[in-house]
Amino acid sequence: MKKTIIYPTLIIIIIISISFFSKSTSNDYSRKYNYKSIYNIESVTGANGAIDYKNLIYKDFNTGKVELSKLASAKDLVRQKMISRSSSLSFVEEGPDNVGGRTRAIAIHPDDENVMFAGSVSGGLFKTVNAGQNWVRVQEFDDAMINSAIGTGSLSISSIAITKNGALYIATGGNKYEGSVNNEGSGITSGDGIWYSVSTDNFSFLQVPNTNNKDILKVQSDMTDDNTVYYVGMGVGLNKITNYTTTQSISGISNNSTIGDFKISEDGQVMILGIDLGGVRSWSSQDGGLTWTDLHSNGQLQGFGMGRSEYAISKNTNPAGKYTLYCIFATSGSVLGGVYRSIDNGVNWGQIAPGSTTNFTPLSTSRSSQGKYDLVITSRPDGQECIIGGIDLWSWVHTSTSSDPFNGQWYPISSWSVNPIVPIYIHADNHRLVWKNNNQLVVGNDGGVQIRTGSSGTSQFGAVINKGYNITQFYSMAFGGNGSVIAGAQDNGTQYKDNSNPFSKEFSEVGGGDGFECEISYLNSNAFITTVYNGAISRSKDKGVTTQSVPAPCSGIVGQDCGPFYNAIALMEDPEDFNSRDSIVYIPSSDMIIGDTVTYLSKSFGIPIKHILSQNLNVYDTINIVGTDTFITVLGTDTLMLPDYVQSYFITQSDEAVYITRDILRFTTTPEWWKLYNTNSNSIHSFEISHDMNYAWCGTGNGSLSRISGLANAYSLEEADIDYKPVASDTLIEISSW
Repeated sequence: MKKTIIYPTLIIIIIISISFFSKSTSNDYSRKYNYKSIYNIESVTGANGAIDYKNLIYKDFNTGKVELSKLASAKDLVRQKMISRSSSLSFVEEGPDNVGGRTRAIAIHPDDENVMFAGSVSGGLFKTVNAGQNWVRVQEFDDAMINSAIGTGSLSISSIAITKNGALYIATGGNKYEGSVNNEGSGITSGDGIWYSVSTDNFSFLQVPNTNNKDILKVQSDMTDDNTVYYVGMGVGLNKITNYTTTQSISGISNNSTIGDFKISEDGQVMILGIDLGGVRSWSSQDGGLTWTDLHSNGQLQGFGMGRSEYAISKNTNPAGKYTLYCIFATSGSVLGGVYRSIDNGVNWGQIAPGSTTNFTPLSTSRSSQGKYDLVITSRPDGQECIIGGIDLWSWVHTSTSSDPFNGQWYPISSWSVNPIVPIYIHADNHRLVWKNNNQLVVGNDGGVQIRTGSSGTSQFGAVINKGYNITQFYSMAFGGNGSVIAGAQDNGTQYKDNSNPFSKEFSEVGGGDGFECEISYLNSNAFITTVYNGAISRSKDKGVTTQSVPAPCSGIVGQDCGPFYNAIALMEDPEDFNSRDSIVYIPSSDMIIGDTVTYLSKSFGIPIKHILSQNLNVYDTINIVGTDTFITVLGTDTLMLPDYVQSYFITQSDEAVYITRDILRFTTTPEWWKLYNTNSNSIHSFEISHDMNYAWCGTGNGSLSRISGLANAYSLEEADIDYKPVASDTLIEISSW
């Protein structure tokens, strides 16, 4: 028999009215709010790069300066105490082993192109013997940094060189090109000079004498001698190392000058470098460094006051027996300052790309001004092509039919924004270009290591070779109750591993850009929250397959992103908040009696909640039988308001205030944000919420701490938002600061 249930429109309206009235009255509590002013919060000022931040936290109490000898002694004392102390703690690396990270240093063995070394800005040294099919950590380098007796040690590798006889030199530092860490920007550890190993197989690292605690930017091999390298850096001039330990300053170049880049030709005679004198000046030598020429003073290179310069020398000479040189400039504003070419060992130069007010605009692309951070140039071995790198890679190819050495064509040869399976994909922010052979270019960038294969111009394709290159730099991470891991990475998005294969170290990207703070729900491991720069917040209930944008209000407007570059967040969940005032309307479909169990669903994930009836529930209806059909008309039902025990709080900041919501895990609800108090968004660096969800703590960059109390009893905008603050002295939300 077919049954049809008919609900008259009037009955439905009554039920909806009851539901609305019940929800409204569930918050019928006296509003109590009194805002207590917090301390004036300001961002830490005066820090410009990781070195300044280190100065702030490592400075001597008495002198106010970083005393490197005392710091090294303190480090050694801590290390000895750690060794002498017993502990049952053991750590297992989670990965990722398929992502990579920011790489400024790559070197290819001169006797075997399958052997390569790569160094990251904060993760140490790695080696491959199979052309990048997989990498292994050079643990001996890490151990040398930990056990450094006279220096502070450093895992921030800025440059690598392999000499003619196979000695390995590792330069540490790079503060000149890195951001500040005091505002959670991408940063590095301070440089600790140059380290060498006489073998690239059996490693034993020692520090080059008198380089301890120095920030080195480039180390270059002289391939005319078995064991000679040159190095430049912050305030160290140009230096030559022979036989591992003998260091000589090169005359004609100030021995305390800061030099960002240095290149030397295959025959050891042609040299070029850029000295920072409040603006970069380029100097060249034709006689192995005996004499030097200022290329700006003699008019060959235009412009003085550039912020950065990079240079390239072809591996081979041209038909005239001369080397081809290239140089690229970034202005003090970090935009393109011009690209130049020379075909006579760097004596005479011509411009092949003009300067720009926006990065690389003359090459028909629009990119942000990052020339100080990511700038690189290389010459194809024969000198007929140069490749420049910033966010993307561009190629200039000399017109073979032209006698004009400065006549050529520019081509875009990579794109960071396309799908990684597309042939022209090269990760954003390129820092190092090394020719493996005449047809393969190894690229170091914020995504790790890649290989560009192919002929000049656009006929090329790229491949990511990061397996085992475990150097991803994370801003924040979180764990799920099932062992899943999520982490926000510098320029490598938000990476996620669901732990379905506990022994795997492979992660998948569930968010792009710079991934910052993130959370996995303990109530439902499929759900997580991710953030990107400038206050963008997303939530997902299906491991990132689908996402919803849920940023806190931007200057009071919902749906825009305007928060700080790094926005802190915190999530707290309680599956059994028996003091909950949130209610759910339960409408039975049939009669129920005392003792029956009602199962209803929370607004968070639809988690089932059970309730044993202490009263009867009735459905009032009439039955009409027409032929073989039975029509049931519902005249009314008993309704029951039941508590939603599954509760959560999520706190973050926007451009002007600290916001909180109970709705972040209610995926069918647009979050209602409550503004707790006004503050400079850049001042907040961390949040925590107590387990009882009554307190939230807000920590700032200058060390002040604010506590918000009374949150457990707040269930509405009127009870928690500062814009609804009444004059009453008794408070519901209270803010205190220290």
